[in-house]
Amino acid sequence: MAVVRLTISEYIKMCYEQGIDTVDAFFDETEYGYIPADSEVYRQNLVDTLDDMYGDLLIDRQAVALSDIKDYVHNMIIKAHKRYAYTIKGLWDSTLLDDQYDPLDNVNEIWTDTRIRTPNLTDTDSGSQTIGAQTSGNTHDHKVNTFNDATLVNDSQDIDSSNSSARTDTSGNTHTATGTETITYERRRHGNIGVTTSGQLITDYRGTHMFNMYEVIASLIAGTFTRGYC
Repeated sequence: MAVVRLTISEYIKMCYEQGIDTVDAFFDETEYGYIPADSEVYRQNLVDTLDDMYGDLLIDRQAVALSDIKDYVHNMIIKAHKRYAYTIKGLWDSTLLDDQYDPLDNVNEIWTDTRIRTPNLTDTDSGSQTIGAQTSGNTHDHKVNTFNDATLVNDSQDIDSSNSSARTDTSGNTHTATGTETITYERRRHGNIGVTTSGQLITDYRGTHMFNMYEVIASLIAGTFTRGYC
C-alpha cells in the first residue's frame, strides 16, 4: 500500500467520506476538565476554523491507513490542549466578560453605611386631682292653715344633710416597648473615570470585538500538526 500524507482539509474530507464526524476526527473521548475544551460547540468551531485557515497545511504524519492519521491527530489535540490549557481557558474566560463590561462606565464604586440605634421607647403619662371636704343639706317645711283661717302655720319640718371628706384621685399610664432602628444609606459613583476619552473607549471596545479566540487557538493547534510535536 502507498504511504500518503494529507492536508488538514483532505483529512477532514476523508473522514467525512467514511462517516466520521468532523469533531470526532479531531477529538476523542478525552475529557480535559476545563471549559471550553470539553464543550461540543467549542470543538466544532475550532475544527471549522482549522479547516478555513489552515486547510492546506500538511499533517506531519505518513500513514497507510486513515486510522493511523486519526490516532495521530487525536494525540496532537490532546497534547496541545494540555500544554496550552492556561492560555485557552484564559482566552475563553475573556469572551465572557462582555455581560459585565460597559465601555463608558468603567468605574463603579458603591458605599453602604448602616446605622443602628436604640431609641427611648418608654412613654409615661400621669395626673392627680384633689377634692376638698364637702357638706350639703336641704330643709323641707310643711305648713297648714286652720278652719276658717287663711293664715299658714308650721306643721312639720324635714332636714336632709350629707357630708364628704377630702380625697385625692391619682391616675397614670406607662407604655414601654423594646427594639432598635436600623437605617442603611447607599451611595454609588460610576461613569467614565476620565483618564481616557469616551471616543477612545468606544474604539478600544470595537477592537475587542474584532478579536477571534478560535483563530488564535487554531494557530497553536495547526503548528502541532505540521511540526509533529507539541
